[in-house]
Amino acid sequence: FLTDISIFLLLLTFMLLGIGYSTPPVCFKNRAPLDVIVCGVGAGIIPFLIGVQTAPLLTLDLGLPWMPQRYQDAILASIPIFLIQCAGQVYQVIWDHEADALANVNTFAVKYGKKTALRFASGLLLTTISLPIIFELLNLSLIPFLNWYLIAFAFLVPCLIYFMKRTQDASAKNFKKLRDFARRAGMAILFLLIIYVLIVRIALNGL
Repeated sequence: FLTDISIFLLLLTFMLLGIGYSTPPVCFKNRAPLDVIVCGVGAGIIPFLIGVQTAPLLTLDLGLPWMPQRYQDAILASIPIFLIQCAGQVYQVIWDHEADALANVNTFAVKYGKKTALRFASGLLLTTISLPIIFELLNLSLIPFLNWYLIAFAFLVPCLIYFMKRTQDASAKNFKKLRDFARRAGMAILFLLIIYVLIVRIALNGL
């Protein structure tokens, strides 16, 4: 609050969404598809904006010539974060489907069924990895990174196809295997992504 009122408001929103997700009378968890949207905003967009405002990069002084572009960049950058968090939440509620159904909790997977939820999550993931290409083709990106991203895209598509095939089996046993694999391989994948980002930044901007 003392450092930046915008960060305080974002943190307050983050906490209220977290409380409202599973606490009556709001209980977003029991209001599909709001359960997925709230998690996308609360776990994706809000933390991202908190990070942006620690700089701070955004102000309400829209008269500054570069500020509208910054808002556009922030919005575009938050979209894939929102989508990936939504996809992760859908997979989570699929994992909890049986327990939620027994408890009469109307999550996305309970309301629309496992198969529909899996297709929806796969669509979100496919959209997420396609967004950088879409942004570049629509001239929305200020940095000409498309050639570099296509290298990553060539690896992402086969991995995504494999993952989509594996998740066709929505059993708890299969999801446990996928979760265990993600835990084992997560740090290595994150390390590779960081190296990739650093290489691209150096190539585009120089040392």
